[in-house]
Amino acid sequence: FIAPLATDVNNPNHWVAGGEFVWDDTAAWATVCQPAATPPGPCSWTNVHDTGAGHSITALAVNGSVTYAGWCGNCNIGGSPPFASGIDTNYGGTWHTVSAPNLPNRFVAGLTVDPANPAHVFAVYNGYSRRWIPGGGTGHVFESTDGGATWTDISVLLPDVPSDALVLSGGKLLLATDIGAFIANAVGGTNTAWARLGTNLPNTSLNDLRLDPNGTTVLAATHGRGLWRIRIP
Repeated sequence: FIAPLATDVNNPNHWVAGGEFVWDDTAAWATVCQPAATPPGPCSWTNVHDTGAGHSITALAVNGSVTYAGWCGNCNIGGSPPFASGIDTNYGGTWHTVSAPNLPNRFVAGLTVDPANPAHVFAVYNGYSRRWIPGGGTGHVFESTDGGATWTDISVLLPDVPSDALVLSGGKLLLATDIGAFIANAVGGTNTAWARLGTNLPNTSLNDLRLDPNGTTVLAATHGRGLWRIRIP
């Protein structure tokens, strides 16, 4: 996978990047970083959090001063130490790993934070809910309204397939999965009713889903079959 880079949902000049560490930057396209120069030069990036030795950040979401970072470590299934994943956040003022017994122990593929409320966040999980990862748990899309303290599985009515990214727009949830795109109303909770989104997509997995800057369409990036666009219903 590729180390993620996310833009603040309310400030395009605020960027967050992740490896093991969470890096914060507000210089946008004027960003410079020359710490290895002689003498050392300026660097716009600030190291704000360490997720832990051996951890790799897999997803990021940021709204103002609040950041969510999904990670895995060890990231190899069947490796040693065993595979593990988690979500760190500074919601509430201090960095911590969220403690929620119903979150899966699988790859955190995406995080989406509500532009109107930094405490409202969605976590999207890859992998299948059964067999492949011992203790991997069930569910693919989880919602929190209290900054990650508690989570609700809103994917109960979805097929059990790997999910990759989620867009929240206009009271709708749009989800990219390995078998295409789905849509639902954003107020369904455990009874969220998902339906297929649109037609004509190639029969391949969707690796990413992003809201177009116009706010009325989404872009879907497929695995090897190009980039597609659809207007939000």
